Amino acid sequence: MKKKLFWLMCFLALALVLVACSAAGGLDTTSWKLESYADEAGDMVDALPRSVVTLKFQAEQVSGMAGCNNYSGSYQTTGRKIGFGPLAATRKMCAQPLGIMEQETAYL
Repeated sequence: MKKKLFWLMCFLALALVLVACSAAGGLDTTSWKLESYADEAGDMVDALPRSVVTLKFQAEQVSGMAGCNNYSGSYQTTGRKIGFGPLAATRKMCAQPLGIMEQETAYL
């Protein structure tokens, strides 16, 4: 019984170490895809069908597609908060899908 308890404690300790290492790694090499966003009124709305809005974190830099335009910049984390540094984006206009430019403006 003591041997089983010992191995259980070892397993739990290893699991905690893995969780801590994962959290320490932060957002680096993760990618997100927009599913919903807050509109001008602050209401949550679904992303437009057929729109591609992404965010990729890599080496303290972010990049992605805002729906019509590409963007990039820097980011930093403090605890559970994300801060974004100066961002740059291309300046194309897109007509499809309908409403894409309004969604992109809200996102950026």
